[in-house]
Amino acid sequence: SRGAKIAYTYWQRYEYTLDKTWLRDRAYPMLKGVAEFYRNYPNLKKGEDGKYHIHHVNSNESVQGGQDPDEEIASIMGILPVVIKASEILGVDAEMRPVRKEFLDNLVPLPTGGDPPVWIRALPPIFRGRGDGRPDGNTMPIWFFDLCTLESDNPETRKIANATMDGYLRDVGPNTRLGVLSKVGVTAAMMGRADAVRYMLPNQLSFPDRAPILANRMDQREGGQTTNAQRLGRVADTLHNALIQSVAAGPAREPVIRVFPAWPKEWDAAFTLLARGAFLVSSSMEKGQIEFVEIRSNAGQECRLRNPWPDKTVTLYRDGRKAEDLSGSLLTFPTAKGETIVIVLHGSTPSRKKVL
Repeated sequence: SRGAKIAYTYWQRYEYTLDKTWLRDRAYPMLKGVAEFYRNYPNLKKGEDGKYHIHHVNSNESVQGGQDPDEEIASIMGILPVVIKASEILGVDAEMRPVRKEFLDNLVPLPTGGDPPVWIRALPPIFRGRGDGRPDGNTMPIWFFDLCTLESDNPETRKIANATMDGYLRDVGPNTRLGVLSKVGVTAAMMGRADAVRYMLPNQLSFPDRAPILANRMDQREGGQTTNAQRLGRVADTLHNALIQSVAAGPAREPVIRVFPAWPKEWDAAFTLLARGAFLVSSSMEKGQIEFVEIRSNAGQECRLRNPWPDKTVTLYRDGRKAEDLSGSLLTFPTAKGETIVIVLHGSTPSRKKVL
């Protein structure tokens, strides 16, 4: 699964830049290699139920020798749609698309257990460890591969995701402490849980885990000579996902931009961050109100934006000129390469703050 995660970040770089040279020369060979590794893995076989199962593998470090673990099933579910989409974009390996699609269509579901059902680590038989626990809080594989996002259109997926997250977030409060590698804060942001982000984001930054935090905000959790920035990476990931998300309903599907999807309304903020589709997005929130959204198109792609002001009409300004009004939950509009679009509430005019 680590190979799959590395390959998926290669795909994400393509999504954020739309650099086809990168996709062809760097990302696609990685994606293809991981997909073919799984497809030819000796302990991955189609069972009597007609589903592909993977046997005698681990779920991170806690489960050894299990069946259909969350880490590996999530990896396959993430990599296969992406390698199929990449081959279509590049016009290569057309003969492998139906083979990989058949694999994906007949893959066993993610392991679940409990009532209500939640995602778990693995199914029996298991050599060592317990498979009935929720996914490892340090890895959260379902969310790594965009298998559950705020755009997910499968009600059952959303139901299981929220039930799973409820277990992690049951007792979140001012004294919540997160380990240096915990991805629970990141996932809370991805699920739009602003109440959890309110505590998890600053606490993961500030609370020490087994070692004091140094003046540069790093720590030595693993001992001397082991300066550690892992905690800071998780905090940055949480921060980014709380301020802006550009996610789809699943891997390789069309991304949708959301601004401040998990940001506590009492925190004033402004940002400029890159979004999938090669869009540079700026926005600000003051006293709980989103003031504007500015989108610079670096590749001239169609833009999909969740309306920051639900049920209200917005006005688009293109390179400083009033262009059109749009309404609805999902705002979809064409862009030209290099064009800057500002979106404001209908009746307002752009009054952009300086955003670094």
